Amino acid sequence: MNTEQTLLACAEEKGKISIIYHGGSQPGSIREILPIRIDGKMLHAKCAITNRFKMFSMEKVELEDNASNISETDPIAQTDHLNPEYHELEQYEDFQDFLEKETNRFESMGWKVEMQDEMTELADGLYCRFLSLGLFLTFKSGKKQKHPVIVFHLLPCEIEGDYWEQKARPYSIQGRSINSKSFVNLDKAAHYFIQQATEIAPN
Repeated sequence: MNTEQTLLACAEEKGKISIIYHGGSQPGSIREILPIRIDGKMLHAKCAITNRFKMFSMEKVELEDNASNISETDPIAQTDHLNPEYHELEQYEDFQDFLEKETNRFESMGWKVEMQDEMTELADGLYCRFLSLGLFLTFKSGKKQKHPVIVFHLLPCEIEGDYWEQKARPYSIQGRSINSKSFVNLDKAAHYFIQQATEIAPN
């Protein structure tokens, strides 16, 4: 396979590959990347070391000798499973799974539950989904108050102008009278959110 075919095959497998990049601030350096797609003459990829999304000119990309040995990898090393407390927590497949399992619990505490779901385009054909779950107090009429008391955010990407990168701690809990925290792991974030929501619940 040629360079483009190898990179596309790696992207298909969601694997990591080493390239020599003859551009940027360190021409000729070896880069470990996770290819995403090739758009014309540009390679869109994520740096396996910093987890930042970058673009490389295909004209300046050379495969390292062993580059064809594509290996699947998780760019963010997870060690939470080594923590003995990890297995004591409820485990969720994703943010939506958390919402489906726990909404009734929050409503039984007297909270008004509201979820926001926003899709932002980072680049042509590449999107990032931002989710948040807010718990509100209500007036005697039953209408929810304007601002949430506590919010559970999933913010996978951090955007500054035209630059963006994947956040190492995408889950965050914020509220009026709690200690705001951010987490790598969904289950630990969910556990903290439930704990705080329970302690300050209206019922």
